[in-house]
Amino acid sequence: LNGGLPKIRANVEGWKLAESAAPAFEQHVTNFWMQELGVDKCDSSNVGALFAVKNKNSAYYAANDSAYTDGDNSLVRLICATSGNSYAWHLATDIEKDTAALAKDLPADTAVAGKINTGFVYVKDSVWRRGTVLDTALRASCVAANRGTTDSLIVKHEPVWYICDVGDDASVPFAWREATTAEADTAGFGTPDRDTARVGNVNKSLVYVFEDADGNGNGKWRYGTELDALPGLGACTKNNQSAVEGVTTTGGDTLWYTCASDKIVLVNGEQVPYVWREAQNIEVDTNGLGHSHAVGDIAWGNVNKNLLYVYENNNWVASYNKTMDVLVGKGCVDGLNGVVRRGSDGVNYTCYIRNEVDKNWVQPYGIMLDTVGWAQAAPVGGWKNGAVRNGKVNSEITYVYQDGKWRYGSELDSIFAKEYASQRGSACINEGDTTGFRHEDRYYVCTRQTVGDTVRKWVTAPDIYSATKDLRDRCKEFDQDYGYGDTLFSRVDPGKTYVCDNGSFREATYQEESEGRGCVNYIYDHIYKLKNGFNRCTSNGWVAAYEKGPSGILRDTDGNTYRTVVIGTQHWMAENLNRSTKHGDYSEDILKDGVRYYNVYALKYYANDGRLCPFGWHLPDTTAWRTLQKYAGSTALKSTTGWNEYYGNGTDDYGFAAYPDGYYYTYGLKGVSGKGIYAEFWSSNTSRMGGLLMGTTSGISTYDDDESTRGYNYWPIRCIQDN
Repeated sequence: LNGGLPKIRANVEGWKLAESAAPAFEQHVTNFWMQELGVDKCDSSNVGALFAVKNKNSAYYAANDSAYTDGDNSLVRLICATSGNSYAWHLATDIEKDTAALAKDLPADTAVAGKINTGFVYVKDSVWRRGTVLDTALRASCVAANRGTTDSLIVKHEPVWYICDVGDDASVPFAWREATTAEADTAGFGTPDRDTARVGNVNKSLVYVFEDADGNGNGKWRYGTELDALPGLGACTKNNQSAVEGVTTTGGDTLWYTCASDKIVLVNGEQVPYVWREAQNIEVDTNGLGHSHAVGDIAWGNVNKNLLYVYENNNWVASYNKTMDVLVGKGCVDGLNGVVRRGSDGVNYTCYIRNEVDKNWVQPYGIMLDTVGWAQAAPVGGWKNGAVRNGKVNSEITYVYQDGKWRYGSELDSIFAKEYASQRGSACINEGDTTGFRHEDRYYVCTRQTVGDTVRKWVTAPDIYSATKDLRDRCKEFDQDYGYGDTLFSRVDPGKTYVCDNGSFREATYQEESEGRGCVNYIYDHIYKLKNGFNRCTSNGWVAAYEKGPSGILRDTDGNTYRTVVIGTQHWMAENLNRSTKHGDYSEDILKDGVRYYNVYALKYYANDGRLCPFGWHLPDTTAWRTLQKYAGSTALKSTTGWNEYYGNGTDDYGFAAYPDGYYYTYGLKGVSGKGIYAEFWSSNTSRMGGLLMGTTSGISTYDDDESTRGYNYWPIRCIQDN
């Protein structure tokens, strides 16, 4: 009856006794149990009715017929309720049991104790919900409509005030809580229709202000000061901030106050957001002038009639020069710098702002003379930072508009802003800016000047900047021009050389310049043949590299790392190549037991475009192989392990480590052949099989161009460094 029938159906059908669904048994089971439990039919006539089960064998058995008898411990009840488009019995919740028999027409804020769970309190708030004991103890229950209402109880002969507020959880959305001092003091004040101030109910020394701070009609009472309750001032709130009011003393004097937020006043540890404070002279003098004036408007003081005020940055401030402001009829203030106006004496004056306190109308001279009237001639939207013009009187002088005023510029400012406008050329504005173009084959940088009258000036950029700027995106690992230590000669200063190191160019050291290659972080531990022989790149620069000495390191763009060795006049890979030739679903190599073997097509398709050997390395030809064998001998090149008894292990004197991996055969029976017998590698100038370093009883290397291979066989590859 309580939702278990769907689970029973799922279990029965899970037995797979038939392909079809189980017969409809639910109604029969329901009818059976309703009869056993003695439950009435549930329909629209008894929705909301509780039922006490009288079958003693039922887990829901209730000893007493009444659902509401005190002391009945059988609290489980069924209730008739809607279920989709029909009706059904289900287990009643506590609130359904406790409120089922209550009258339907009770007032919306009624609070009652539960009928079965008598320790619970229920409140009617559109629907019945849980409440608290205070809902029955106070004169009204705490519901949404009573939020903010206060009430009191006598506790130990003293009144304790409570306020209706938001509850702690969803089951009790609104609940009474003990009121704060301010809430208790303002109990009964109600909700005024305007900002006002009143003395507290309990603490007569405290003043409270009602204001609608957010303007959404949710006003509330907060702490105020004694001045808020003073006749003639009224409540100081956000709505009348900056208001200036006068209060007449008993002696006939007038004390002026302004409503402000810049004074810190604490009441019971809480800061009062807006308080009356003694008004300043300028606040009194400009009271009533308003804030919808044009920049530079002037007005005489309300109280001090001999003081002149000007409108600047949306505020009234004292005139910086009363005599000249009156003569011109406008204040010289921020926003009018450089503006020209005719005074009442018929002379043109320019607003000249030297600093924050020195702003005055003057007759044009110097830079002002050359730029007079430009403020009025500004294009729509005003002059933009970096605008360039030549002087009106001294046409050979360049002026630059920066930070709201004209200043001296340079000839380059004019050239860059006009001749290079399409390349984003401009005047020198921000220190450190550089040109993105070359003028007279050089780049320039914007610098601050400490002498002279030009505060910013374009100067020639350092040589390294001019020489390398266009190549910065090439300064990276594996770049074929600059990622391997190649030197760059300055096109500006032929005596300087640069190398790419760790993402940026730097000047080459004397050693790097002499050897013709930089030792940079991209090629640490790499060995190169320099002017004085083989050298290894280390953190201390180039260090001589000798055969039979520590191996070098070689990295390819696939992320593989190989040891390298110097043998005579050659620099060899000391490990087999391990780069895949796979393209789409095809490849010209086979990886078997950790060894990569290549066929003839790998040489044809990849060797010439550099995709096989790493950059700066190539496939050796038969001449290179013969040079190696003649210098070192086969035994010294063979690995010290891996060779069978008949051929014998080598001494590997140079670290070449020629291991007998044999070759991979794909004609007929596929697999590796010659393991432990042959160390065979490709040569670049053979059509099929290349130079072969073979393990023989005599330890002699041979070189073959076997016609029988026909591209079926695969061999390892060793690369040799370019000279």
